[in-house]
Amino acid sequence: METHIGKNLGKIIQKEILSAKESLLISSPGISFFIGKKIFEKAQNGIKTKIITSEDGGSDSQETNKMALKLLNDNKIQQFLDYKIINSDIIELIHPKIYIVDNKCAIVGSANLTKNSFYNYVEFIQIFNNKKDIEIIKNDYNKLWKLF
Repeated sequence: METHIGKNLGKIIQKEILSAKESLLISSPGISFFIGKKIFEKAQNGIKTKIITSEDGGSDSQETNKMALKLLNDNKIQQFLDYKIINSDIIELIHPKIYIVDNKCAIVGSANLTKNSFYNYVEFIQIFNNKKDIEIIKNDYNKLWKLF
């Protein structure tokens, strides 16, 4: 396990997410459009992508959610993109930040997928590469997914 604290941790998260070859599991209350577009490109290129987010996670995440809903109308991408937007009437905010790439890397911590979290805020992340740890985090992600 690696631990990172400080500014500009987005470089680490983005590098891992963009390295995906098979699958992405993402939980973040906010997903900025700049990173959302890159994630959706992965799904459009056949990377199985599963995202749980909030209706209003701040930044420009509403734009990202609108783009996701539009993409989900495309039969070609439906098989590669699962996207849950949790309505604020159900729960105000999906707060866990979990990023699992190809079942080979899991990142958990305080950083949302937003420009501020990536470049301006001091954030904390832990990166797991051990299969046992990743499986535990993946099971927790799946529990979160099933809650909604």
